[in-house]
Amino acid sequence: MGCCIHRIWLFSLMLSFSFLICSCKQSGSKTSVVGGEQTDAYPAVVEIKLTPQGSTGTNICTASIVSPNTLITAAHCFLGPSKVSTEINGHQVVARQYMVNPEYDDNDIAKYRFDVAVIVFDNTPFASIFPLFINADKAVKNTEVRMVGYGCHTKFSEDTNRIVCDHSQADYKRTGTSVITSLNNIPIVDTTQAGLGKNSPACTYGLIELETTTNTSDADINEVITSGNIVSPGDSGGPLLLKSSPQVFIGVASRTMKASKDSRKMTSCYAPFSKDNLKFLKEAEIKLGANIPGV
Repeated sequence: MGCCIHRIWLFSLMLSFSFLICSCKQSGSKTSVVGGEQTDAYPAVVEIKLTPQGSTGTNICTASIVSPNTLITAAHCFLGPSKVSTEINGHQVVARQYMVNPEYDDNDIAKYRFDVAVIVFDNTPFASIFPLFINADKAVKNTEVRMVGYGCHTKFSEDTNRIVCDHSQADYKRTGTSVITSLNNIPIVDTTQAGLGKNSPACTYGLIELETTTNTSDADINEVITSGNIVSPGDSGGPLLLKSSPQVFIGVASRTMKASKDSRKMTSCYAPFSKDNLKFLKEAEIKLGANIPGV
C-alpha cells in the first residue's frame, strides 16, 4: 500500500505542512469500505484532512473521537509535518498537535502492528459527541465486527492489479461488517512470505485479520463486484468496532492485503490496542495533553 512513516512526529500545527498517505486518499481521489453501505450513523467517526507542507492539496484519512479534544487514527497517515483538520457541526477545526507511534515503520512489515497516531485539538470541539471507548480485551477471534470509514467507491484495475477509486461515484461515510479470523500473534520467520503463501497469514504479525473478501469482475472488467466488506486506502485510521456494541473500539484500520499471491482475495488488517500501543497512547496523553479513556 503506498507510502507510510517510520519515525515519530510531534509538531505544533499552527502552520501548513505536507505529506503523502500510504493508504489514505488524496482529495478528489478517495477510497472507502468496499462493499459497505452509506451511513449517517457513528458520529464519533470523522473524516480528517491533512495538508502537505508547501502544498495546497489535501489528503484524507478516517479518525475516531475518543474524548472531547482527542482523535485516534493511523500512523501511516503521516509522512511528515502536516496540518490536520476536521469538520464538526459544520465548522472546521484545526488540530494543535499530533503524535505518531515511534515504533511504526512502513519499511518493516513486522512494525505494521504499531500503526497508531493521536491528534489533539485546543479546547473541546468534540464535547457534544459521544466518544468511542477503547477495549483491547474485546479483540477476540471469531468476534463479529463493524468497520466505518470515509471515501469513494472502488474498482479493480487490471492495468495496475490494484483496487483504485471510481471517481464517477460520490464520496460519503460507509460501514460494513466482518469477523475476526486471526490475531496473528505468532511471529513470522520469513516476513517476505506474509500474505503470499498458502500457509501464511494475509495480515502481518500482530495485526487483527478479518474475514477474506473476494473481488471478481463482471463482463465489464472496470466494475468490481464485492462479496463482503473490506477496507481500502481512504478508510485508513478508521475504527474497528464490536458489531454488538458499536461504541467499543478495538482496532485501527491499517491496510488491505492480498490473501494469496495470485488472487483477488483481500483481507482487512487492523492495528490492535496491544500492550505496546496502549503504552504509546499513555505517552501521548502526557506529551500532548490528550485525554484517552481506556488506556
